[in-house]
Amino acid sequence: MIKFHYNGQNKFTKHLFQSRSSLAEKIVELLNAEPINIAVSFDDFGESFLLELYKHLLKQTGLKGIRISQLEHSQYHEQYTFQCDGQMARLHFFYDKAGFITSVVPAKYNSIELIEKLQELVQKRIRFAHA
Repeated sequence: MIKFHYNGQNKFTKHLFQSRSSLAEKIVELLNAEPINIAVSFDDFGESFLLELYKHLLKQTGLKGIRISQLEHSQYHEQYTFQCDGQMARLHFFYDKAGFITSVVPAKYNSIELIEKLQELVQKRIRFAHA
């Protein structure tokens, strides 16, 4: 059981465990996590293959309990940030003019385990250019 305290602005200010459990700890972790506000418009992608990449990653990561917490569009690469159970990984997906992914490069991460999970997911049905 967890006892929550909140202020006049309806924000949680503290919590007290009355009995500790893994579920209670997970609830507190989720409440303390940074809010995830990723609003995606189909117009943001510019190219249809980038939208397909997003849909693919969203589906595959969702099945594994991994969420896309940030997405940035750049010229010839997309930067995705993924989170799962306090783990974070940022990957750059580089692509060419023809719409082929040329490489996927970890840019920042705090968990090799998450990188390995993402590597497995990325290999499923992504159109890579072959050298």
